[in-house]
Amino acid sequence: MENLKEIVSKFNVENEITEVKPLGEGLINDTFKVYIKGCDKPKYVLQHINNAIFQDVDMLQDNIEKVTNHIRKKLTEKNETDIDRKVLNFIKTKDNKRYYFDGEKYWRLMIFINDS
Repeated sequence: MENLKEIVSKFNVENEITEVKPLGEGLINDTFKVYIKGCDKPKYVLQHINNAIFQDVDMLQDNIEKVTNHIRKKLTEKNETDIDRKVLNFIKTKDNKRYYFDGEKYWRLMIFINDS
């Protein structure tokens, strides 16, 4: 799991990463809960994007962000509260990209939504 902590460190994250644990058993993507120092609940979700299935990772992320931004806008117009608990919120890498490529795999990071 040390390698996963290193991957998370490539993103703009708050605090020290203490633990990375599997989240479910995905059929397409590998998904992990990310814990930070001082917090007993996961803060982030790290996901390996299966580029054998999603061959155009740029298009995939672009489409997801368009949909989530549209949903976020609609919820804002309705004066909804806790929007970040209802809509995916992706974290960019330290070099301002939407995903990280480690030379073999593509990764994305999003804020963990409790009770989802």
